[in-house]
Amino acid sequence: MDEFVRLLQCPDAQMDLARAALVIARDEYPALQAEPSLRRLDALAAAVRAELAGESGGDEVLAGLDRCLFQVEGFTGDAATYYDPRNSYLNDVLARRRGIPITLSLVYLEVGWRLGLALEPVGFPGHFLIAVAGAHPAVVIDAFNGGQRLSGVELLQRLVPIVGAQAAHSVLSHALAPVPRREVIARILRNLKAIHVQAGDWPRALRVTDLLVALAPAQPAELRDRAQLYEHVEAPAQACRDYSRYLELAPEAADASAVRARLELLRLRVTRPN
Repeated sequence: MDEFVRLLQCPDAQMDLARAALVIARDEYPALQAEPSLRRLDALAAAVRAELAGESGGDEVLAGLDRCLFQVEGFTGDAATYYDPRNSYLNDVLARRRGIPITLSLVYLEVGWRLGLALEPVGFPGHFLIAVAGAHPAVVIDAFNGGQRLSGVELLQRLVPIVGAQAAHSVLSHALAPVPRREVIARILRNLKAIHVQAGDWPRALRVTDLLVALAPAQPAELRDRAQLYEHVEAPAQACRDYSRYLELAPEAADASAVRARLELLRLRVTRPN
């Protein structure tokens, strides 16, 4: 946790995204060292440079990055076991060459940045993407599908099932807006939290939510969710603390009355003699 908090202290644009993702992976691999995975990203960038043999145009570098990751190295989306937690751990994604949209995008971004490419993370609903900053027309890349370039029509088609046909056009520009690096980390953590909650692995879900709260300590929903997880692991005093803070931050929330009632019951448990 201490290293994760230290990584959050710098301005967002300078945040070491790969190192933060590797800290997340320590929940599964406590002894994990970041350097081997960081060297792997360096080596991928070096392979692209060697293949380009001095060509430095943005289009050539981007094409070289695609060839390296998807043709030579064989990175691909893991559609068969999409919810395998390993798809959210950067070290596993680099070793297995399999991942989900956000972690494959992370690999693409980190290697591209090492090559000097102006790439931006795009928090497209339901499927993380990458954009080339300032490109006209827009260049939007799907790392989960082998670096596919997505047209405006294809992007709208992806939005329709999520927001409806009428809203898709008005939502598109917002859906393609670049997101901060902290949001990349938050989305990885939220994916993992959902996986662990679905599996009923409350201690692991709690540890992931601890990182989410460290990332955004004033985010009410994460405090409420952590309180619920504290209840699952029989920690009522900690649940009371988080529920109280949730109500301080969101006193008019739709579930505020239910949370207040729950908080009163928990306080009775905490104060009742054994």
